[in-house]
Amino acid sequence: MTESRLVHLDPALDAAINQDVAARVALLAVVTALESCKSEESLVVTVLSELKVGSWRGAQRRRAEVEALVASLDDQYFDLYDAAGEENTPAVLQAFSKARAVAALAQGLAEDPVIAAKEALYEACASLEEPELAGLLADVRRIVGLR
Repeated sequence: MTESRLVHLDPALDAAINQDVAARVALLAVVTALESCKSEESLVVTVLSELKVGSWRGAQRRRAEVEALVASLDDQYFDLYDAAGEENTPAVLQAFSKARAVAALAQGLAEDPVIAAKEALYEACASLEEPELAGLLADVRRIVGLR
């Protein structure tokens, strides 16, 4: 199995996410990130709705579309960042958070549920600020049995 990026953020949490908790962790990470950034793209709303009702396979069929949206949102973020003179203005930070939240959705659709959960959580963490970030990590720690 390829090492996830989550190991660099929280090695204990990375080690604790397994097949038994992966779907819950991925869904929590994705929902938290997308609700925080208030993403309203129809594709995001549709795929998230499929995930919430347990239609993982249906949602996974849209992964390429979600990844294309992530690329577009990343371009928008970089354009704003460049236009702001490489300053992290509120608009730049909002664009970054939105791109990372949608990236969490894309990662959550990976075929391997454990990698999907770890990578979705990593991207969700990048999209969040306090106190949402601490809340998400505390919730995930409870799910995986860490205190």
